[in-house]
Amino acid sequence: MRRRLFMLLSALSLVLCVGICVLWVRSYFDVDVLTRTTFPGRAAMRWWVGCSARGRIVLGTTQVTVVGSDFGESWRAVYPSGFRLDRSAIKDVANESIQFPENSLWQRMGFAMQREHSKGIGNLSDGIALSIPHWSVAAPFAILPIRRFVAALRRRRAKRFNRCPSCGYDLRATPDRCAECGTVPKSAQVIA
Repeated sequence: MRRRLFMLLSALSLVLCVGICVLWVRSYFDVDVLTRTTFPGRAAMRWWVGCSARGRIVLGTTQVTVVGSDFGESWRAVYPSGFRLDRSAIKDVANESIQFPENSLWQRMGFAMQREHSKGIGNLSDGIALSIPHWSVAAPFAILPIRRFVAALRRRRAKRFNRCPSCGYDLRATPDRCAECGTVPKSAQVIA
């Protein structure tokens, strides 16, 4: 049961890793933006944004509050509530990125966070954005498949060179049982 569960988790992890890598490559040609708009009050509007562009995943939220008025139906028509997926070519997007702290380790690795608080004429805006590189999401999903692949290579090599599958001891002298750990190889079990 544990082995099947591990195999299932490895397969799911591999699918997620490949999917993120495809999104990573695609992010250099197209920009995918998933937006969710909500109206938590009459005078407030909140955007939730997830974006994949230039090798980064950007997640953010912004709330705009109108002082002394409300958004009204015209705003609700322009920005309907719910989810929206937009795509555009990378050349159509401005080359602006989230501001990184100067020369930090996180900047060199591709991570960033930006907070924004601004007051305009008649409105308040408050937002936060987090930028993470695609590799930092794909790498954890690659651990299980790589571990499974290495284990399969070790089993294959142990069988090919007549070694104990548990400890790697040479079984040429004692093919029925490992002299080092006592494990009975599968080839000896079939014969017996």
